[in-house]
Amino acid sequence: MAKPHHVEPFWLVLKDEDRNIFTVVGPMTDDTPWIDRVSKAQGEKRQITCYEEKRALSREQVIVEARHFLGQRYRHVDQAFV
Repeated sequence: MAKPHHVEPFWLVLKDEDRNIFTVVGPMTDDTPWIDRVSKAQGEKRQITCYEEKRALSREQVIVEARHFLGQRYRHVDQAFV
């Protein structure tokens, strides 16, 4: 019998290009509900994207890294927007 595949927890960074904001959700091991929400928003012509942060960082560290990666034009918000 095969062992179940173990997935390490990760963070998901959600980016709203229409409003120039981003948020960080997680940690999680399954982003399916979020991917479904992003896909639905994209279907409604919203400019929403996301990416995983798999390094073992704190939420605050992920926010700092996302700010650096996304640049100054994106503002962090605490609430998920999709």
